Amino acid sequence: MLVRVSIGSGLTYTASVVVIGLNFEKKRNLAAGIAVSGTGIGTMVFAPVLKLIQTTYGYEGLFILSSGLALQSCIAGALCRPSQIENKRKHDLHKQNLVRCSFLSSNIKLFRNIPFLCMCVSVLCWSTGVYMAYLHLPYYVTTLNTTPIQVAWIISAAGVGGFSSRVLSGLASNNDDIDDMLIYSGSFGVLGICTIFFPLYAVTFTGQIFYGVALGIYSGSCYAVMNSINISIVGINSLDSAFGIEMFSRIF
Repeated sequence: MLVRVSIGSGLTYTASVVVIGLNFEKKRNLAAGIAVSGTGIGTMVFAPVLKLIQTTYGYEGLFILSSGLALQSCIAGALCRPSQIENKRKHDLHKQNLVRCSFLSSNIKLFRNIPFLCMCVSVLCWSTGVYMAYLHLPYYVTTLNTTPIQVAWIISAAGVGGFSSRVLSGLASNNDDIDDMLIYSGSFGVLGICTIFFPLYAVTFTGQIFYGVALGIYSGSCYAVMNSINISIVGINSLDSAFGIEMFSRIF
């Protein structure tokens, strides 16, 4: 079941981010930031709510209600239509009668693109670190006598930070004077520092809330700028393949 859920969520997320990249040009990062801010809102709202549902209805009720919520993504996907950018790209490829060959050659070129390969390694590293933090944070704080409801509020605080950072990063990166790669790399640098020193200030609930907010802020900023970074590295025609490969590298 976990494999099927992972495949479904992976396909849904990758497609949703690529759709944003292919529908916006001038304010692509802002659009991406707003779109992926839903992840932060979900973390903020559903951390305490799902805990309450599990307490009230048990794990069976929790899984049924969670699956119903996930099913709503089908409605959102059904409303998406090919953009002018995507239609123009497909038209150019059909005009050249090189659709399949262009697709294959484009993917081969990606694996020869050193900056793109560095991005894949980067995605692998930060996804491993971030998800390990989210995975072990609840257990770690409970060893410090933090109650289950307080743990839920810490995760909710991460959601607040994630929502805010995605929108603000999208706004900031639309400024030509701000480098997308600086936002991408700088956010993970700050998160690394906060994580290294977390055991020193984790002894208080305030410190735990602070880390939750920092975890959300500095792990969420990258999603607003990944489309623009990929386009600058591989071009708009390879955006979907590039982002898909990057997301695939997260599973290792």
